[in-house]
Amino acid sequence: MRSSALPSSRLFSVLAAVVASLVALGLPLAYFGFGYGALDSALQTEAKVKAEIISQAISASPEVWRFEEHRLGELLDRFPIQLESEQAQILTDDGEVIAASDHMIEKPIMARSAPLFDFGAPVGRVEVRRSLRGLLLGTGFAAVLSGALAVVLFGLLRVMRARESRLVDAIFDEQERARVTLDSIGDAVITTNAAGRIEYLNRVAERLTQWNLAEARGRPLSDVMPLINAATKQPTSTPMDQALRENRNAPFAWEVALMRRDGSPLAIEDSAAPIQDRQGRVIGGVTVFRDVTVARNLAQRITWEATHDALTGLVNRREFEDRVDAALATARNSAKHHVLLFMDLDRFKVVNDTSGHAAGDCLLTQVSTLFQEKLRESDTLARLGGDEFGVLLDGCPLDRAERIAADLLAAVRDFQFNWDGRTFTVGVSIGLAAMAEGCGSRADIFRAADSACYAAKEQGRNRVCVFHDTGVDRPAAGAS
Repeated sequence: MRSSALPSSRLFSVLAAVVASLVALGLPLAYFGFGYGALDSALQTEAKVKAEIISQAISASPEVWRFEEHRLGELLDRFPIQLESEQAQILTDDGEVIAASDHMIEKPIMARSAPLFDFGAPVGRVEVRRSLRGLLLGTGFAAVLSGALAVVLFGLLRVMRARESRLVDAIFDEQERARVTLDSIGDAVITTNAAGRIEYLNRVAERLTQWNLAEARGRPLSDVMPLINAATKQPTSTPMDQALRENRNAPFAWEVALMRRDGSPLAIEDSAAPIQDRQGRVIGGVTVFRDVTVARNLAQRITWEATHDALTGLVNRREFEDRVDAALATARNSAKHHVLLFMDLDRFKVVNDTSGHAAGDCLLTQVSTLFQEKLRESDTLARLGGDEFGVLLDGCPLDRAERIAADLLAAVRDFQFNWDGRTFTVGVSIGLAAMAEGCGSRADIFRAADSACYAAKEQGRNRVCVFHDTGVDRPAAGAS
């Protein structure tokens, strides 16, 4: 980029030389031209004045005027007063000198004349002559001064050019340093003007958006960087709009995604900020963002693992307890009914002991899928530990809960587990506890459901029991 500035530098040097030459030549030529013109006008006027006065003298003595040399000489010297650098003389029509002043002038000489008349008839002329030596000396002095001025001007222009060149180089170095810096960092950077149209993208931004700078420059930021909500997939505004509008930094919304040029979403995060001039006016903006797909997936994975069972993928006990707490709050505040189920597999230990833990894990996974198929979308199925499961039936009356429990019981009863050529059958004991206004704390409702499940086992397993406030657990309708 710097080499491209060399031709303009040569051109500037030529122009500076031309300007200096014009100054060096123009000033003395102008001085000579104005001086010559003024001298010409002065001599012409002086010749006319002298000719008029002498013509009057001729009219007074037409017969003898040619012989009055002394008187004519006085007229030449006094009317008007003759300068030391001038010489005047009277000549006949034939060019004969009748009278002349005594002044001697140096060459070169400028001469101007005016005609003499005797009652309207031309009889000769008055010629006034002046040396051009003074004008030429002045012109020479002006040439020396203008030459010196031209040299100084040329030097100043060269110094200014050198300073400008150093300034341009400094600006270029700064821009290049900024460009290399922006291209070297791991974040994507996009700058816009005050209207929100793109002026610059670094390489990371080109890679993430799949737009190159040449194509993106001048486009609205929303064309190159359309954003969506990662959860709802709905379009969302860019924080650059807020930054430019409110003249302050604007963070990205949580879980925002960039729609790349090929239509694929990319999880990003960061912020936008306005660019201000010295008066604090917004002249553009910059947005900096990064690909957080791995980090966001990792965070989601960590969150998921903290709330789910690794083996079955079901909600774990901690998350299940939180959801039960939320259900209890709605039961107290809105008289909404929920039901809690505790389920304990029967004959699971037989599979685990005879075929190993791998068979037991496989059985738990298949039973979890079986349970999930019999539940509503609004219900929560959790693995509480070992072969124990919990179900939160949201917004479910007790009679409906008993039918769901009966379906779960029947599904397990009909289920056969195959492992290494052996077939196993299992059962499930289910305890139900209703969650309604005044049902107590989470610990109370858990104890109630666990008590009903224990009663189901005590009554022969593979059945459903319902907990009642009387402390008596009875089999659910349709359960055996």
